[in-house]
Amino acid sequence: MIKTTKFYALWICYAIGAFSGLLAIGVASSYAQQVIGISPLKAAFFTSFFAIFNGAGRPLFGAITDKLGSKKAILISYSSIIFAAGLSLISKDSLVAFIIAFSILWLNLGGWLSIAPASTANIFGKPHYTANYGILFTAYGVGALSQGFIGGYFKETFGSYIYIFYPVIAACILGIFICLIFLRKKSVKD
Repeated sequence: MIKTTKFYALWICYAIGAFSGLLAIGVASSYAQQVIGISPLKAAFFTSFFAIFNGAGRPLFGAITDKLGSKKAILISYSSIIFAAGLSLISKDSLVAFIIAFSILWLNLGGWLSIAPASTANIFGKPHYTANYGILFTAYGVGALSQGFIGGYFKETFGSYIYIFYPVIAACILGIFICLIFLRKKSVKD
């Protein structure tokens, strides 16, 4: 598996998905308070509310990946993340936009915890699946580490959490190109 281009393409796609979702989770409460202007209590409520979407994203994107294939599931995820990030940028002080955007972002983080393992089986087959996914899962760690550094950098440099959506959009656009170029050939199930 690690000798294939598809592995590195899927690894990067997974890192981008984890980066985008974990960044939204990491800043949700602070973003709600500082950008939207709601109280810490309401921000805590919404953080709990968004967790429902994180959980729902797993079976939803698992079904999408099984039904439509890995490539389409990845493209759907990135497109919806870009939509959510763009909505946040356009409607930065709207509570409704915040709820919609962060629900979508949390849904997609849960989704990547289904897309990546299902795609590992789809692309590389079931033999050695557990070892293969264990190696691929390192992308989640890289996404987790990078979101803290990049999110913190953008917040400190530009003075607001609203700017975190620019690297999210850029990363997802990169992920779309990687998916379209390197995951285009037929997989075990695609």
